[in-house]
Amino acid sequence: MGRKIEIRHITSEYFSCRLCLETVKDPIECRMCEQLFCYECLIGYIRSNKDFICPNGCLDPVFEKAGHAFEKLMGFVYLKCKKVGCQYTDSIKNIIKHEETCTKPVKNLEIDVCGKTTDRCDKFWIEVLQKVITPREREMYRGTCNPTYFSCTHKSQQTFTF
Repeated sequence: MGRKIEIRHITSEYFSCRLCLETVKDPIECRMCEQLFCYECLIGYIRSNKDFICPNGCLDPVFEKAGHAFEKLMGFVYLKCKKVGCQYTDSIKNIIKHEETCTKPVKNLEIDVCGKTTDRCDKFWIEVLQKVITPREREMYRGTCNPTYFSCTHKSQQTFTF
């Protein structure tokens, strides 16, 4: 009512998935802890765990698509394309679509776990890759890779060893 709006304390973490730590894609929210997850990350997490709990530890969680207000807010937050040499900038809602079709190379290193690859260097995705390696693939790669122990450096310079 005639007051000046002052925005404080909004950081990129409000737009990050708690599993992959990247900008949230197709955001799903846990109603109990109000944390956001990418739809694909959450589905992968749920499939890889025998107990149905929130990645944040909430028991009996209820997940739902992020609300319209959040979706609208995502239209006003801008990011630069994460591909090497691309200068394209757009809203969170649109940048993900652009990155899926951008022909520039990806910045992140690609991690190979016995023939399965990901550019997400975090424990969750590495464990998912390890679980999807078939017995035939394990036999095929026997002696050339160890699907249990390897390390990689995340873009935050944190080294994960598995």
